[in-house]
Amino acid sequence: MVLPNFRKRNVTLLVLLVFFTTHRIYHRFWNPHLIVTFFDVGQGDSALIQFPYGKTLLVDGGGGWKSWDAGSKLLFPELTRLGILRLDHLVLSHPDNDHARGFLGILKLLKVEELILHGALNKVSIKQPLMSIKEEAKAKNIKQTFVSQEEVRNISGAKVLLIPLGNHSKNTN
Repeated sequence: MVLPNFRKRNVTLLVLLVFFTTHRIYHRFWNPHLIVTFFDVGQGDSALIQFPYGKTLLVDGGGGWKSWDAGSKLLFPELTRLGILRLDHLVLSHPDNDHARGFLGILKLLKVEELILHGALNKVSIKQPLMSIKEEAKAKNIKQTFVSQEEVRNISGAKVLLIPLGNHSKNTN
């Protein structure tokens, strides 16, 4: 008599598990909508763009200091909550600490396909945290792209315009 109830409960649990897993997979990989999420990372900025059908782009990673960064402490938990364990593109708007330091945690904790940087950052002497970001990307064989002039990309049917502004010689903002 106990066995049929046990089976019924297991089947119910299995059906619920399949439903919630399928629902999460749909919203992550088959969602036809473009979703932009802004994260509160303190003084700096961070925005996630989820393109239709699963492609992702993270702009800036927020700040931090030597033993703490917004990427591992704030962004990583939120990204994993959204089901994102891999990022297609990381875009660093400029190398100031309040926008860049969070990328250190992201690069260490998530799989990243491409790091997109301003073209001037490939030619000038760079300082922390950008140096650490470039070294981490190189160690993980992440493609580093330097954008020196306006570039248009098509990501999952969405037109993305990358516009490198300024010469970054004195004021990187």
